[in-house]
This record gives sequence, structure tokens and C-alpha cells, in this order.
Amino acid sequence: MNSNAILIAIGVVAGVALLVVLSMWSRAQALDALRRWAAAEGLELVSATRRSFVPLWCSGKGYQFFRVTVRDKVGGTRRAWARCLDFNSAEPHNIEVTWDEKSSA
Repeated sequence: MNSNAILIAIGVVAGVALLVVLSMWSRAQALDALRRWAAAEGLELVSATRRSFVPLWCSGKGYQFFRVTVRDKVGGTRRAWARCLDFNSAEPHNIEVTWDEKSSA
């Protein structure tokens, strides 16, 4: 292997590692924003799963999508799609929520 091939391989590995770290950091920022949003709404965030494939009606570039379950003060749960801006813009006021029609007690 010549030195150019080694440098290219190192560059590819470093690039992939950077993308993984940015993805993990972005997800952590969005989860924190979702927790703060739920608390501000008087809800408890039960679960939040980041989704790559989302319904067409809520897709968009520069967003992360989560399938969330929240619990209200009387114990009822609701599910929704939550759309958060990527990276450092993941703040509670930047979260758009589309509630499912059905709720369970």
C-alpha cells in the first residue's frame, strides 16, 4: 500500500467517525429538548425513538423525527410524531408535534 492509499483510508475512517459522533450528539440534544418540551406541557416523556423513515406528510430536510409516548398527570398516555431541528437548534420551541388520533388511559 502506498502512502496516498493509507491517507485516503484514514480520511474515510475519520469522516465516518465524525459523522457518527455528530449523529449521537444531535440525538442527545433533541432528546433533551423533547424532555424539556414535555415538562413545559405538563407531560412526562415515557419514550422517544428516533426514526429514519417517517410518513411522507411530516418529512423534511434538516430535521430529526421521533416517535414519542408521553404520560399526562392523571396517567393517560398519548403517542405522537415529533419533528425537531437538527444540531444546535434542537430547542423545545422548535419542536412540532402531530398527535395520533387515539389515546389510551
